[in-house]
Amino acid sequence: IWIGSNKGLYSYDGYHFQAHYSFDQPSNTRIHCGVEVDGKYLYLGADNGLLVYNLHSDEYENYPANFPHDVRCMYLQDHHLWLGTLNGLFRYDIQTKQLKHYSSLRYPNLAHQSIYTIVAAGNDDLYIGTYNGLSLYSAENDEFQPISLPFASQKSNQFIKSLLIDSLGESL
Repeated sequence: IWIGSNKGLYSYDGYHFQAHYSFDQPSNTRIHCGVEVDGKYLYLGADNGLLVYNLHSDEYENYPANFPHDVRCMYLQDHHLWLGTLNGLFRYDIQTKQLKHYSSLRYPNLAHQSIYTIVAAGNDDLYIGTYNGLSLYSAENDEFQPISLPFASQKSNQFIKSLLIDSLGESL
């Protein structure tokens, strides 16, 4: 079991916990999320950005992209790693090592720049939960569509912290 904590990464083999960070290194940070890639890497979303942990060598690796800080959620879609941060939505192409920022200037229909959860909506579309609402990203049109929620209020934000697709009920 891999555990992201407020101190860094831990593993648990059913008997013992092992820390996978050093106190004087960037890996000693709060980890919010993680995904396994190719059975070799753990990509970890942290306060200080994206950490890449090599499971085979038991070491962190440096990556050439200038990743954003405050990564709160991730979603792996084929060879694209979607990163939800407090400063916007990003997509990292693992093969080409290109990072794309979905800025509010180019994509004004994204509900808010603070992204907390991402789930697949079918085909290549994604639901994006933000600090102030929910959006649907259409890969075909490369655009966001805001989704009105029944508890919308002018007096407070609509903080979407977690999403789950119910495959049996086909609902979000």
